[in-house]
Amino acid sequence: MENFFRSIGEFFLELTQSIVIVISILLIVYLFFAQPHQVNGLSMYPTFDNGDYLFTDKISYRTGKPKRGDVVVFKAPEAAQCPTGTGCDFIKRVVGLPGETV
Repeated sequence: MENFFRSIGEFFLELTQSIVIVISILLIVYLFFAQPHQVNGLSMYPTFDNGDYLFTDKISYRTGKPKRGDVVVFKAPEAAQCPTGTGCDFIKRVVGLPGETV
C-alpha cells in the first residue's frame, strides 16, 4: 500500500513539473517570439477576415525594417476608437515607406 501512495505521489510530482515546464515555454514564446491577435473589422479583407486569429512574429523588425507589402501590427493611436474602449492593436499593410507620399 505504501508503494501505491509513493507511486501516486511521484506521478503527481512529474505531472506538476511537466505542466510548469510547458507553461514556462509558452510564456517565453509569448513574451519574446510570437503573439496571438484577432482581426477586428474588414479593413484587411480579403487577406484577413473579421474574427480571424493570427500569430505575429516579434523578432523580424528587431533586425530589419518593414518593406512595402508587409503586414504589420502596431498599437492604435489614442484617438482611435477601439471596440474594447481601452486601446487595441491595428493590423495593416505597409503601402508607403518613410519619405514617400501616399
